Amino acid sequence: YHIFLKWILKPVFLIAIVAVAMIGVMVPSAFAVDYTLDETFCTQIGGSYTQDRICTLYGLLTVNAGNTLTIPAMFIVEGNINNDGTIINYGVFGSKGTLTNNGSINNEAYFSNTGIIHNYGTISNEKEFGNTGDVHNYGTIINNEIIKNLLLQSWDVSGKDGVINNYGTIINNEIIKNLATINNYAIIENIGTITDNDPIESTLTPPVVEEQSVPVVEEQ
Repeated sequence: YHIFLKWILKPVFLIAIVAVAMIGVMVPSAFAVDYTLDETFCTQIGGSYTQDRICTLYGLLTVNAGNTLTIPAMFIVEGNINNDGTIINYGVFGSKGTLTNNGSINNEAYFSNTGIIHNYGTISNEKEFGNTGDVHNYGTIINNEIIKNLLLQSWDVSGKDGVINNYGTIINNEIIKNLATINNYAIIENIGTITDNDPIESTLTPPVVEEQSVPVVEEQ
């Protein structure tokens, strides 16, 4: 009887251990994770890394809510980024694909967009933000240094001038240099200086904008 009971309890015990282990894997971690874009992490997300500390990404990257990605050197994104967490840039951050921001982006150095930005969160510029792409702002952009909305540059392969469409709030505490197009359908709080070759088009009735579906990928 005792031998038979042990034989029954042993597999039951093993099943319980496996079940607990599976539950542990299935439950998402509640702890925030900070990532630094060094060679190891660049390779981990499928990017290529050079000796000049340049990470180039051609695929997709998702920064999950509660997580932080710090850019210490140069990050060139030919693919897409979905940011639900925090991105902090201390180097050169060049976005050439589609960047969808539902979290926060803090630029402490140089941030360049030649692609498309959909901002539903907060972008804080503490240094220089250059745009020759499309910026669709539904959230908040705070400028504490300089934003340059530029015409097509000789080095730019996007083939177009910069366009900023504001459906949210832009707070300018310093300088916005507009050489291209800014369409305002909501609020621009200007405490600093706005210089432009073309006037900012402003209306209270925004056009109908078709929502674009952006693929979401799991963090690699």
